[in-house]
Amino acid sequence: MRAGLIVVALMALTANVGVKEVAGQNIILDAIMRRILENLRELMRTGNPETGMPVLAPYHNPDLFINASFGGLLEFDARFTPMNIIGLDTFEGRLQVDLATLRFPFEFRFAEISANGFYDANGRLWGLIPIFGIGDFSVRPRDVVATGFATITDNGQGFLKLSDFSISLQIGSLESNIQGLLLGGDLSDLLNAVIQDIVPSVLRNFPDGMTNLLNALVVPIANRFLATRTMEDLMGLLFPFTAILRNLFVDGLDRFQGTLTLNVMQMEFRYDFLFPNVVARGHYDANGRLFGLIPVFELGNFHVAPRDLRIQGTALLRQLPSGYLHMPELKANVRLGSLQNNIEGMLLGGELSDLLNVVIQDLIPSMLINFAPEVTDIISRVGIPIADSILNTMTLEDLFALIPMQR
Repeated sequence: MRAGLIVVALMALTANVGVKEVAGQNIILDAIMRRILENLRELMRTGNPETGMPVLAPYHNPDLFINASFGGLLEFDARFTPMNIIGLDTFEGRLQVDLATLRFPFEFRFAEISANGFYDANGRLWGLIPIFGIGDFSVRPRDVVATGFATITDNGQGFLKLSDFSISLQIGSLESNIQGLLLGGDLSDLLNAVIQDIVPSVLRNFPDGMTNLLNALVVPIANRFLATRTMEDLMGLLFPFTAILRNLFVDGLDRFQGTLTLNVMQMEFRYDFLFPNVVARGHYDANGRLFGLIPVFELGNFHVAPRDLRIQGTALLRQLPSGYLHMPELKANVRLGSLQNNIEGMLLGGELSDLLNVVIQDLIPSMLINFAPEVTDIISRVGIPIADSILNTMTLEDLFALIPMQR
Protein backbone atom coordinates (compact mmCIF):
# COMPACT_ATOMS: atom_id res chain seq x y z
CA MET A 1 0.00 0.00 0.00
CA ARG A 2 2.71 2.47 0.99
CA ALA A 3 4.67 1.72 -2.15
CA GLY A 4 1.57 2.48 -4.17
CA LEU A 5 1.21 5.88 -2.53
CA ILE A 6 4.78 6.70 -3.48
CA VAL A 7 4.11 5.74 -7.09
CA VAL A 8 1.14 8.07 -7.24
CA ALA A 9 3.18 10.86 -5.64
CA LEU A 10 5.96 10.49 -8.18
CA MET A 11 3.44 10.46 -11.01
CA ALA A 12 1.85 13.67 -9.80
CA LEU A 13 5.28 15.27 -9.46
CA THR A 14 6.31 14.26 -12.96
CA ALA A 15 3.05 15.32 -14.52
CA ASN A 16 3.48 18.88 -13.35
CA VAL A 17 7.10 18.99 -14.39
CA GLY A 18 6.05 18.30 -17.92
CA VAL A 19 3.05 20.58 -18.13
CA LYS A 20 5.23 23.48 -19.21
CA GLU A 21 6.45 21.53 -22.24
CA VAL A 22 3.08 20.86 -23.86
CA ALA A 23 0.05 22.76 -25.10
CA GLY A 24 -1.89 24.48 -22.35
CA GLN A 25 1.20 24.90 -20.19
CA ASN A 26 0.93 28.66 -19.68
CA ILE A 27 -2.43 28.67 -17.94
CA ILE A 28 -1.38 26.19 -15.27
CA LEU A 29 2.21 27.30 -14.72
CA ASP A 30 1.46 31.01 -14.75
CA ALA A 31 -1.15 30.51 -12.05
CA ILE A 32 1.27 28.42 -9.99
CA MET A 33 4.11 30.90 -10.28
CA ARG A 34 1.86 33.86 -9.46
CA ARG A 35 0.87 32.11 -6.28
CA ILE A 36 4.50 31.47 -5.37
CA LEU A 37 5.43 35.11 -6.06
CA GLU A 38 2.64 36.36 -3.82
CA ASN A 39 3.83 34.04 -1.08
CA LEU A 40 7.33 35.44 -1.60
CA ARG A 41 6.03 39.02 -1.38
CA GLU A 42 4.37 38.24 1.94
CA LEU A 43 7.47 36.45 3.25
CA MET A 44 9.60 39.49 2.37
CA ARG A 45 7.33 41.62 4.56
CA THR A 46 7.25 39.29 7.55
CA GLY A 47 10.57 37.41 7.39
CA ASN A 48 10.95 34.03 9.06
CA PRO A 49 12.78 34.09 12.42
CA GLU A 50 12.79 30.29 12.65
CA THR A 51 14.89 29.94 9.49
CA GLY A 52 16.91 33.14 9.90
CA MET A 53 15.37 34.89 6.89
CA PRO A 54 15.23 38.63 7.68
CA VAL A 55 12.50 41.09 6.79
CA LEU A 56 13.31 42.41 3.31
CA ALA A 57 10.50 44.92 2.86
CA PRO A 58 11.56 47.30 4.19
CA TYR A 59 15.16 46.10 4.35
CA HIS A 60 17.35 47.35 7.19
CA ASN A 61 20.95 46.32 7.75
CA PRO A 62 22.77 48.16 10.52
CA ASP A 63 26.23 47.29 9.17
CA LEU A 64 26.68 46.20 5.55
CA PHE A 65 30.06 45.90 3.79
CA ILE A 66 30.33 45.46 0.03
CA ASN A 67 33.14 45.22 -2.48
CA ALA A 68 32.39 45.85 -6.16
CA SER A 69 34.24 45.99 -9.47
CA PHE A 70 32.82 47.15 -12.79
CA GLY A 71 35.15 45.88 -15.49
CA GLY A 72 38.09 48.12 -14.59
CA LEU A 73 35.93 51.24 -14.82
CA LEU A 74 35.19 51.49 -11.12
CA GLU A 75 36.35 49.54 -8.09
CA PHE A 76 35.33 50.39 -4.55
CA ASP A 77 34.77 49.18 -0.99
CA ALA A 78 31.94 50.64 1.03
CA ARG A 79 30.49 50.20 4.50
CA PHE A 80 26.90 51.26 5.16
CA THR A 81 25.80 51.99 8.73
CA PRO A 82 22.94 51.54 8.16
CA MET A 83 21.56 50.51 4.77
CA ASN A 84 17.81 50.96 4.34
CA ILE A 85 15.93 49.88 1.21
CA ILE A 86 12.25 50.51 0.56
CA GLY A 87 10.14 49.02 -2.22
CA LEU A 88 11.55 45.51 -2.74
CA ASP A 89 8.04 44.07 -2.28
CA THR A 90 6.47 46.30 -4.97
CA PHE A 91 7.62 44.13 -7.85
CA GLU A 92 5.70 42.82 -10.79
CA GLY A 93 7.29 39.51 -11.57
CA ARG A 94 7.49 36.45 -13.76
CA LEU A 95 8.86 33.19 -12.39
CA GLN A 96 9.41 29.90 -14.21
CA VAL A 97 10.73 26.55 -13.04
CA ASP A 98 12.42 23.49 -14.48
CA LEU A 99 11.82 20.87 -11.79
CA ALA A 100 14.18 18.41 -13.42
CA THR A 101 17.10 20.70 -12.51
CA LEU A 102 15.42 23.00 -9.94
CA ARG A 103 16.40 26.00 -12.03
CA PHE A 104 14.20 29.09 -11.60
CA PRO A 105 14.42 31.76 -14.34
CA PHE A 106 12.92 35.06 -13.16
CA GLU A 107 12.14 38.62 -14.15
CA PHE A 108 11.18 41.35 -11.68
CA ARG A 109 10.15 44.92 -12.51
CA PHE A 110 10.06 47.77 -9.99
CA ALA A 111 8.58 51.18 -10.76
CA GLU A 112 10.77 52.71 -8.04
CA ILE A 113 13.10 51.64 -5.24
CA SER A 114 14.66 53.95 -2.67
CA ALA A 115 17.72 53.43 -0.48
CA ASN A 116 19.23 55.61 2.21
CA GLY A 117 21.63 55.52 5.13
CA PHE A 118 25.19 56.45 5.99
CA TYR A 119 28.24 55.36 3.98
CA ASP A 120 32.03 55.28 4.16
CA ALA A 121 33.59 54.40 0.79
CA ASN A 122 36.97 54.26 -0.94
CA GLY A 123 37.71 53.30 -4.53
CA ARG A 124 39.26 54.21 -7.87
CA LEU A 125 37.88 55.26 -11.23
CA TRP A 126 39.69 53.66 -14.20
CA GLY A 127 42.13 52.27 -11.64
CA LEU A 128 43.65 55.74 -11.30
CA ILE A 129 41.38 58.48 -10.01
CA PRO A 130 40.64 58.13 -6.27
CA ILE A 131 36.97 58.11 -5.32
CA PHE A 132 36.15 58.47 -1.65
CA GLY A 133 33.50 59.87 0.59
CA ILE A 134 31.66 59.66 3.88
CA GLY A 135 28.22 60.93 4.83
CA ASP A 136 24.51 60.48 4.42
CA PHE A 137 23.12 59.21 1.13
CA SER A 138 19.84 58.59 -0.64
CA VAL A 139 19.33 57.07 -4.09
CA ARG A 140 16.14 56.42 -6.01
CA PRO A 141 16.38 54.21 -9.13
CA ARG A 142 13.27 54.07 -11.32
CA ASP A 143 12.03 51.55 -13.90
CA VAL A 144 14.24 48.81 -12.51
CA VAL A 145 14.31 45.44 -14.32
CA ALA A 146 16.08 42.43 -12.78
CA THR A 147 16.38 39.23 -14.83
CA GLY A 148 18.30 36.05 -14.21
CA PHE A 149 18.01 32.57 -12.73
CA ALA A 150 18.61 30.69 -9.50
CA THR A 151 19.45 26.99 -9.17
CA ILE A 152 18.81 25.00 -5.99
CA THR A 153 20.76 21.83 -5.16
CA ASP A 154 21.62 19.60 -2.21
CA ASN A 155 24.45 20.98 -0.06
CA GLY A 156 25.93 17.53 0.53
CA GLN A 157 24.55 17.32 4.08
CA GLY A 158 20.93 16.63 3.20
CA PHE A 159 19.86 20.27 3.07
CA LEU A 160 19.44 22.76 0.23
CA LYS A 161 21.61 25.56 -1.07
CA LEU A 162 21.58 28.16 -3.83
CA SER A 163 24.28 26.66 -6.05
CA ASP A 164 24.05 29.02 -9.01
CA PHE A 165 22.69 32.55 -9.14
CA SER A 166 22.89 35.04 -11.99
CA ILE A 167 21.18 38.40 -12.30
CA SER A 168 21.24 41.29 -14.74
CA LEU A 169 20.04 44.68 -13.50
CA GLN A 170 18.86 47.57 -15.66
CA ILE A 171 17.42 50.94 -14.60
CA GLY A 172 15.66 53.63 -16.57
CA SER A 173 16.85 56.60 -14.49
CA LEU A 174 18.50 57.40 -11.17
CA GLU A 175 18.08 60.20 -8.66
CA SER A 176 20.95 60.45 -6.17
CA ASN A 177 22.00 62.63 -3.27
CA ILE A 178 25.26 61.25 -1.89
CA GLN A 179 26.82 63.73 0.52
CA GLY A 180 30.53 64.02 1.23
CA LEU A 181 31.87 62.75 -2.10
CA LEU A 182 35.43 63.95 -2.71
CA LEU A 183 35.34 66.14 0.42
CA GLY A 184 31.90 67.52 -0.40
CA GLY A 185 30.99 70.93 -1.82
CA ASP A 186 30.60 71.73 -5.52
CA LEU A 187 32.71 68.71 -6.55
CA SER A 188 30.33 66.41 -4.67
CA ASP A 189 27.33 67.98 -6.40
CA LEU A 190 29.04 67.57 -9.77
CA LEU A 191 29.82 63.91 -9.09
CA ASN A 192 26.20 63.26 -8.08
CA ALA A 193 25.08 64.64 -11.43
CA VAL A 194 27.61 62.42 -13.22
CA ILE A 195 26.44 59.36 -11.27
CA GLN A 196 22.83 59.99 -12.28
CA ASP A 197 23.83 60.12 -15.93
CA ILE A 198 26.29 57.24 -16.22
CA VAL A 199 24.98 54.55 -13.82
CA PRO A 200 22.26 53.28 -16.22
CA SER A 201 24.83 52.84 -19.00
CA VAL A 202 27.40 51.28 -16.63
CA LEU A 203 24.87 48.61 -15.67
CA ARG A 204 24.29 47.84 -19.34
CA ASN A 205 27.94 47.77 -20.33
CA PHE A 206 29.41 46.15 -17.21
CA PRO A 207 26.75 43.66 -16.04
CA ASP A 208 29.22 41.41 -14.20
CA GLY A 209 29.94 44.06 -11.61
CA MET A 210 26.33 44.30 -10.48
CA THR A 211 25.93 40.52 -10.69
CA ASN A 212 28.84 40.03 -8.29
CA LEU A 213 27.53 42.74 -5.98
CA LEU A 214 24.03 41.28 -5.82
CA ASN A 215 25.45 37.77 -5.41
CA ALA A 216 27.20 38.96 -2.27
CA LEU A 217 23.90 40.31 -0.94
CA VAL A 218 21.38 37.67 -2.08
CA VAL A 219 23.18 34.32 -1.81
CA PRO A 220 23.96 34.47 1.96
CA ILE A 221 20.36 35.45 2.76
CA ALA A 222 18.94 32.72 0.53
CA ASN A 223 21.27 30.05 1.89
CA ARG A 224 20.44 30.87 5.50
CA PHE A 225 16.84 30.02 4.63
CA LEU A 226 17.60 26.99 2.43
CA ALA A 227 20.09 25.49 4.92
CA THR A 228 17.13 24.51 7.10
CA ARG A 229 15.19 22.88 4.26
CA THR A 230 15.60 19.44 2.71
CA MET A 231 14.64 18.31 -0.77
CA GLU A 232 11.78 16.44 0.85
CA ASP A 233 10.57 19.70 2.43
CA LEU A 234 10.63 21.37 -0.97
CA MET A 235 8.76 18.55 -2.67
CA GLY A 236 6.29 18.44 0.21
CA LEU A 237 5.67 22.17 -0.19
CA LEU A 238 4.99 21.78 -3.90
CA PHE A 239 3.06 18.52 -3.85
CA PRO A 240 1.23 17.94 -0.55
CA PHE A 241 -1.46 15.29 -1.03
CA THR A 242 -2.50 11.81 0.02
CA ALA A 243 -3.84 8.88 -1.94
CA ILE A 244 -5.35 5.47 -1.25
CA LEU A 245 -4.97 2.53 -3.60
CA ARG A 246 -7.59 -0.21 -3.61
CA ASN A 247 -7.65 -3.60 -5.33
CA LEU A 248 -3.98 -3.22 -6.20
CA PHE A 249 -2.75 -5.97 -8.52
CA VAL A 250 0.90 -6.25 -9.56
CA ASP A 251 2.18 -8.88 -11.98
CA GLY A 252 5.67 -9.56 -13.33
CA LEU A 253 7.80 -9.14 -10.22
CA ASP A 254 8.73 -12.84 -10.37
CA ARG A 255 9.96 -12.67 -13.97
CA PHE A 256 13.23 -10.91 -13.23
CA GLN A 257 16.78 -11.36 -14.39
CA GLY A 258 19.47 -10.54 -11.87
CA THR A 259 22.36 -11.23 -9.59
CA LEU A 260 22.64 -11.23 -5.81
CA THR A 261 25.97 -11.47 -4.00
CA LEU A 262 26.78 -11.48 -0.31
CA ASN A 263 29.90 -10.15 1.39
CA VAL A 264 29.82 -12.35 4.49
CA MET A 265 32.41 -10.35 6.43
CA GLN A 266 30.51 -7.08 6.04
CA MET A 267 27.04 -8.67 5.87
CA GLU A 268 26.32 -6.64 2.74
CA PHE A 269 24.16 -7.78 -0.14
CA ARG A 270 24.85 -6.34 -3.58
CA TYR A 271 21.97 -6.77 -6.05
CA ASP A 272 21.13 -6.04 -9.68
CA PHE A 273 17.63 -6.92 -10.92
CA LEU A 274 16.01 -6.31 -14.30
CA PHE A 275 12.23 -6.61 -14.65
CA PRO A 276 11.40 -6.69 -18.39
CA ASN A 277 7.63 -6.36 -17.96
CA VAL A 278 5.67 -5.32 -14.88
CA VAL A 279 1.98 -4.47 -14.78
CA ALA A 280 0.12 -2.70 -11.96
CA ARG A 281 -3.56 -1.87 -11.91
CA GLY A 282 -6.24 -0.97 -9.43
CA HIS A 283 -8.32 1.95 -8.17
CA TYR A 284 -7.02 5.19 -6.64
CA ASP A 285 -8.57 7.93 -4.53
CA ALA A 286 -6.45 11.09 -4.23
CA ASN A 287 -7.00 14.29 -2.30
CA GLY A 288 -4.78 17.34 -1.93
CA ARG A 289 -3.22 20.22 -3.81
CA LEU A 290 -0.33 20.41 -6.22
CA PHE A 291 1.91 23.48 -5.75
CA GLY A 292 -0.55 24.41 -2.99
CA LEU A 293 -2.86 25.59 -5.77
CA ILE A 294 -4.23 22.91 -8.11
CA PRO A 295 -6.87 20.78 -6.36
CA VAL A 296 -6.56 17.02 -6.70
CA PHE A 297 -9.63 15.21 -5.42
CA GLU A 298 -10.24 12.67 -8.15
CA LEU A 299 -10.58 8.93 -8.18
CA GLY A 300 -10.61 6.28 -10.86
CA ASN A 301 -8.99 3.21 -12.27
CA PHE A 302 -5.34 3.11 -13.19
CA HIS A 303 -3.10 0.84 -15.25
CA VAL A 304 0.67 1.27 -15.46
CA ALA A 305 3.16 -0.94 -17.28
CA PRO A 306 6.86 -0.13 -16.75
CA ARG A 307 9.25 -1.76 -19.20
CA ASP A 308 12.89 -2.69 -18.54
CA LEU A 309 12.80 -1.62 -14.90
CA ARG A 310 16.30 -2.03 -13.43
CA ILE A 311 17.10 -1.76 -9.72
CA GLN A 312 20.69 -1.89 -8.48
CA GLY A 313 22.11 -1.28 -5.05
CA THR A 314 23.24 -2.62 -1.70
CA ALA A 315 21.60 -3.72 1.54
CA LEU A 316 23.30 -4.06 4.93
CA LEU A 317 22.21 -6.63 7.50
CA ARG A 318 22.98 -6.55 11.21
CA GLN A 319 22.23 -8.82 14.13
CA LEU A 320 20.06 -7.53 16.97
CA PRO A 321 20.90 -8.36 20.62
CA SER A 322 18.04 -10.85 20.45
CA GLY A 323 19.87 -12.76 17.75
CA TYR A 324 17.44 -11.82 15.02
CA LEU A 325 18.34 -9.73 11.99
CA HIS A 326 17.46 -6.26 10.76
CA MET A 327 18.35 -4.03 7.81
CA PRO A 328 19.88 -0.66 8.85
CA GLU A 329 20.63 0.53 5.31
CA LEU A 330 19.15 0.03 1.85
CA LYS A 331 20.48 1.82 -1.23
CA ALA A 332 18.88 1.63 -4.66
CA ASN A 333 19.53 3.05 -8.11
CA VAL A 334 16.42 2.84 -10.30
CA ARG A 335 16.27 3.13 -14.08
CA LEU A 336 13.31 2.69 -16.39
CA GLY A 337 13.34 2.02 -20.12
CA SER A 338 9.78 3.17 -20.84
CA LEU A 339 6.34 3.47 -19.29
CA GLN A 340 2.83 2.89 -20.53
CA ASN A 341 0.05 4.22 -18.33
CA ASN A 342 -3.63 5.02 -18.24
CA ILE A 343 -4.66 6.84 -15.07
CA GLU A 344 -8.30 7.88 -15.30
CA GLY A 345 -9.82 10.98 -13.75
CA MET A 346 -6.70 13.05 -13.11
CA LEU A 347 -7.45 16.76 -12.57
CA LEU A 348 -11.14 16.45 -13.43
CA GLY A 349 -10.54 13.97 -16.26
CA GLY A 350 -11.10 14.68 -19.94
CA GLU A 351 -8.42 16.12 -22.18
CA LEU A 352 -6.30 17.38 -19.28
CA SER A 353 -6.17 13.88 -17.83
CA ASP A 354 -5.11 12.50 -21.22
CA LEU A 355 -2.46 15.19 -21.45
CA LEU A 356 -1.00 14.37 -18.06
CA ASN A 357 -0.90 10.67 -18.91
CA VAL A 358 1.29 11.49 -21.92
CA VAL A 359 3.52 13.71 -19.79
CA ILE A 360 3.94 10.96 -17.19
CA GLN A 361 5.02 8.47 -19.85
CA ASP A 362 7.66 10.83 -21.21
CA LEU A 363 9.18 12.17 -18.00
CA ILE A 364 9.23 9.46 -15.34
CA PRO A 365 12.34 7.73 -16.83
CA SER A 366 14.30 11.01 -16.70
CA MET A 367 12.90 11.91 -13.27
CA LEU A 368 14.32 8.68 -11.85
CA ILE A 369 17.75 9.89 -12.98
CA ASN A 370 17.44 13.57 -12.01
CA PHE A 371 15.93 12.83 -8.59
CA ALA A 372 18.02 9.74 -7.83
CA PRO A 373 18.77 10.67 -4.16
CA GLU A 374 15.08 11.29 -3.45
CA VAL A 375 14.07 8.01 -5.12
CA THR A 376 16.68 6.15 -3.06
CA ASP A 377 15.36 7.76 0.11
CA ILE A 378 11.79 6.78 -0.75
CA ILE A 379 12.78 3.17 -1.47
CA SER A 380 14.78 3.03 1.75
CA ARG A 381 11.93 4.31 3.90
CA VAL A 382 9.42 1.97 2.26
CA GLY A 383 11.67 -1.06 1.79
CA ILE A 384 13.42 -1.28 5.16
CA PRO A 385 10.23 -1.78 7.24
CA ILE A 386 9.06 -4.44 4.79
CA ALA A 387 12.43 -6.21 4.92
CA ASP A 388 12.60 -5.96 8.70
CA SER A 389 9.15 -7.55 9.03
CA ILE A 390 10.78 -10.69 7.58
CA LEU A 391 14.31 -10.37 8.96
CA ASN A 392 13.13 -9.81 12.54
CA THR A 393 11.99 -13.45 12.55
CA MET A 394 15.28 -14.82 11.17
CA THR A 395 18.68 -15.58 12.64
CA LEU A 396 22.01 -15.78 10.81
CA GLU A 397 21.64 -19.54 10.72
CA ASP A 398 18.23 -19.20 9.07
CA LEU A 399 19.69 -16.80 6.49
CA PHE A 400 22.66 -19.00 5.62
CA ALA A 401 20.35 -21.97 5.28
CA LEU A 402 18.56 -20.12 2.46
CA ILE A 403 21.72 -19.10 0.59
CA PRO A 404 23.75 -21.73 -1.29
CA MET A 405 27.40 -21.04 -0.46
CA GLN A 406 30.63 -22.63 -1.50
CA ARG A 407 32.64 -23.82 1.49
